[in-house]
Amino acid sequence: MLKDKEVKHHNNISHGQLKNFELRELKLFFSLMTDIENEKLEYHYSAKNIKKFINMGDQSYKAFEKIIGNLQERRILIPVNDTTYESYSIFSVLRFDKLEKTIDVEYNHRFFPFISNLKKNFCKYKLKNIENLSSKYSIILYIRGKAELFKEKFYISFDEILQISQKNKYQPGTVDKYILNPAVEEINAYTDLNISVEKMYQAQQRGRSKLVGYTFHVSKKEIPVSLDLQDAVNKAKKNIYISKSKVLNENTIQILLDDISEEDLILGLKYAYTKINKEFNTLEYLKKVIISKNEENVVEEIVAIKEVEIKEDEDKIDIMEKFNSLDEYDRLKVEEKALKSLCSVENVDILEMLEIKEKSPKKYWSNLNQYIEKSMLS
Repeated sequence: MLKDKEVKHHNNISHGQLKNFELRELKLFFSLMTDIENEKLEYHYSAKNIKKFINMGDQSYKAFEKIIGNLQERRILIPVNDTTYESYSIFSVLRFDKLEKTIDVEYNHRFFPFISNLKKNFCKYKLKNIENLSSKYSIILYIRGKAELFKEKFYISFDEILQISQKNKYQPGTVDKYILNPAVEEINAYTDLNISVEKMYQAQQRGRSKLVGYTFHVSKKEIPVSLDLQDAVNKAKKNIYISKSKVLNENTIQILLDDISEEDLILGLKYAYTKINKEFNTLEYLKKVIISKNEENVVEEIVAIKEVEIKEDEDKIDIMEKFNSLDEYDRLKVEEKALKSLCSVENVDILEMLEIKEKSPKKYWSNLNQYIEKSMLS
């Protein structure tokens, strides 16, 4: 089903200006963004499921055609820095066949890198998370939350809220009533995120204060684990190699459920229980076994994956051993260099990373690991 498909895009889209988009245009935009292949600019879709997804199932195709025409004209403003945006058209071609009820698109080659071949600074989510959202503000806040989930919070100024709403004379109470409160309520009810908002004030003369913006606190919801899935997990752990790996736990089950349906995960764990007969130590290895569709080739695939992952793991251990063997002064220098590199690449504030280090050291060092490696080797 369309709603079970995944959207994946660069975080710059989440931070871009989508204020001119209407609700159905946004849903259409993201529904077209599923199943993107690297280097492939042209795509063909059946309009029926998309029309239903954007809540136009009972309306005429003439009305649907108008939404398509509007989307073709939309542009996204992508941030370059704090003061500069670049304007991108999304499609070179967006065509609707009235007779066949099909949609053909060709993405603008300048925009396409924001949705394809993504290696870092991207977010992904199932379309079902935006299916029941009834305002464009809910979608805009949701995708911003997905982009900033790593930092667990994000800030939007009051002026930016006014720009998004295109209502320059809105007062704070009006913004709360018609934009923020309904959006936060919908996101918490229908998506995989929990979000709360904190008003930020700036002191003024004579003891007064002025609302300047909002800090949104965001976290991921825990997916309920059924008894059938828990039974499958318990059985899988009876495989000595799965048990010894220690990669299957409450946290990793949540990670697997992000990408695999519960039904497929149950079947995959049962399959892994019968097939895994070699030592391994990464969740990615177990995941590849679970989602493997070709049983005849799975053993060869497992061996190849295992050899690569063991080599990568040994390299990581070796790097960290070298790092920990340094004297305190050199360790601090390497850590500082790695931290600056991470913040530059991931667009993260250093103070926020230091706050994460204090509250969750394991998370801090896990994210810093690959940058320590680069700093040690450079």
